[in-house]
Amino acid sequence: MRILHVIDGIDVGGAELVLAQLIEHLQRDGHHNTVLVLTHGGPIGDRMRTAGAAVVEMGSPRGRLPVSAVGRMAAQVREADPDLIQGWMYHGNLAALILRVASRVRSPLVWSVHNTLEPFPEMGALTRGALVANRLFAGAVAGIVYVSEAAARQHERRGFRPDRTRVIPNGTDCQLFGPRPEER
Repeated sequence: MRILHVIDGIDVGGAELVLAQLIEHLQRDGHHNTVLVLTHGGPIGDRMRTAGAAVVEMGSPRGRLPVSAVGRMAAQVREADPDLIQGWMYHGNLAALILRVASRVRSPLVWSVHNTLEPFPEMGALTRGALVANRLFAGAVAGIVYVSEAAARQHERRGFRPDRTRVIPNGTDCQLFGPRPEER
């Protein structure tokens, strides 16, 4: 399977680390991953490349998706020829939807949401706008993956489509973080 991940940036953060872990597992299982980074790369990009993923950095200014860049990004989507497109967080979700339409690729689109809304987090105006746009266009996606039941219910109460909800909790690598009696 060819999977295209669309994300705003790949600096060190919770969702970015989850994406890196997911790519490592998917690559080991024989799936091909392309990560379309709207901005510039970050330290997580090297980890994804080491796992075998293609990481494409578009270099857009953070928080903006310039119209002039949409054509170049849509070409990258067509080149990746994905079987599945996954947006990451509000900005990446919205960009994935725009790029799916602009590229005329018909692959299913799944969004991922990595935060709760209660208490309401501090967000800049662009992120609040992306949250509203995600709510408005949530019916256009095949599914929305939330990292917790709480996140799913909170987003649903704010107008996200419950029929699109899938909950996949963040996991912990029990091999890496398991008990080690010899080290006490």
